Amino acid sequence: AEATSKARQEALDKLKPAKEASDQKAKRHEELTRRLELDRADISRSESRLKELGSEIGELKEKRVELDSLKARAISALKEAGFASLKELGEEIGRLGELARFEGDRQRIGGQKSALEADVKALCTREKALDGAADAQTRAQAALQAAEALLAESDKRIQACREDRVAALHSLEARIGQFGAQADQIKAKKAQIEQAGADGECPTCERPLAEELPTVLANFDSQSREIWAQIEALQAEKAKLQQDDGQLAALTKSRESVVSEIDALRRGKADADAKLAELQNVQSEIQKKTALLNSLQADLEKLPGGFDEKRLRELEQLRDSLQ
Repeated sequence: AEATSKARQEALDKLKPAKEASDQKAKRHEELTRRLELDRADISRSESRLKELGSEIGELKEKRVELDSLKARAISALKEAGFASLKELGEEIGRLGELARFEGDRQRIGGQKSALEADVKALCTREKALDGAADAQTRAQAALQAAEALLAESDKRIQACREDRVAALHSLEARIGQFGAQADQIKAKKAQIEQAGADGECPTCERPLAEELPTVLANFDSQSREIWAQIEALQAEKAKLQQDDGQLAALTKSRESVVSEIDALRRGKADADAKLAELQNVQSEIQKKTALLNSLQADLEKLPGGFDEKRLRELEQLRDSLQ
């Protein structure tokens, strides 16, 4: 049994290398089979991709034809617009775009100029309307000064008239008083002589009156009547002077007329002053606004020119169309 077992083992040991070689061949065959299947799959995918690429190449050829056509049309359109290339078109659009940045300032300054020009025009119209304001103010001032001088003269005349009147009244009253004193003296002397009677002394020669008493008394009465006649005449003159204020009334009325004229002249002068002040203000505003207009014009001239909004829109449309 041992010998048989040993013999079997020896036989197996001899077959073992052959078996291993057979297993390796089977494994190699399996690997090759798998690899072949993979290669076939790759070939199938490559063939499919090749077909796709062929189709894409055909489409690209069509696109190329279309591109060439578009390029030719673009070149033609550029030439019609005056450009040799799309780059030149872009540069011109860029240049106009840079100029467009200044158009806001140009429009703003232009709007300010238009408003200022309208203001200056209106101010010049008003200045023309006020052209004679200075002369009118000078005439009003002169007329007012003349009227005020006339008023001062009227006041002097009225004052002189009143003073003359008062002086005349005082003079009359003084004379009336003097004559009254004389009348009182005569009355007192007559009473004294009457009391002394015929034995009294003559007031002139200091001799006894005797039968001359009636004559002396009659003389006193005559003097007394003359004095009272003068007093009555002076009182009448005084009454007439007090009542007769025609000259003063005329001077007062003339003064009232001058005062009314001065009031009117002052209103006229105030109006002339206001117009002259307005004229000076208008002229000052014209100067200021004219200076501002010149400044705006200088700013406007500093801005680069050459912007054409219509051309910029057309070139942008052309660029967009070409792109």
